[in-house]
Amino acid sequence: MPVSTPSVGQEALRMPDAEMVGVDRACRCAIAAPARAKDGYDLWLRYRPLPTVQTGTVAMQPTGIVRDERDPTFDLAAAKLARGLSGLTGRAVADGNVTDGAIVIGTAKSARIAGLGLPLQSLGREGFVLRSVAIKGKRTTVVAANRSIGVLYGASRLLRIAQMTGSLTDVSVTDRPKLGLRLLNHWDTVERR
Repeated sequence: MPVSTPSVGQEALRMPDAEMVGVDRACRCAIAAPARAKDGYDLWLRYRPLPTVQTGTVAMQPTGIVRDERDPTFDLAAAKLARGLSGLTGRAVADGNVTDGAIVIGTAKSARIAGLGLPLQSLGREGFVLRSVAIKGKRTTVVAANRSIGVLYGASRLLRIAQMTGSLTDVSVTDRPKLGLRLLNHWDTVERR
């Protein structure tokens, strides 16, 4: 009688049940969960959706971002707010008009911000004010500063408040840095020539 060598498939048929179950589970997991690597780009700028309980509170608030001034720093602040609030709430927040839930950003150069009478004079160039205020009878949250860089710092703080509390109602923050110039990421500064 000739002796035959079993093929790989035949050996698999002879595996004990426990080993087959393990192989089966490993194959199913590999197929069911596609690998997604993080490339580090998001690092601290990742805005994961808030828990369902908090999402309801924040989602009722940000309806759009309103700005009267344009420059590259305002563009960054608006983009940061749009990305952050959209990520936290799971719905798109983009440029809009003054409606209930609008986030209004600007400096005292904007007639809309100047008309609110916020205490901007003593904030320095990088300080900011965050306030829940009514503009033309609409509930809004204002990010105001003396300069656009202060608005950018204020936008970051507003996102942090949304992440930590899940609410953008009754916001009242005044930030005056003790130093004239904030040194953000000074350890990773790119030299520009």
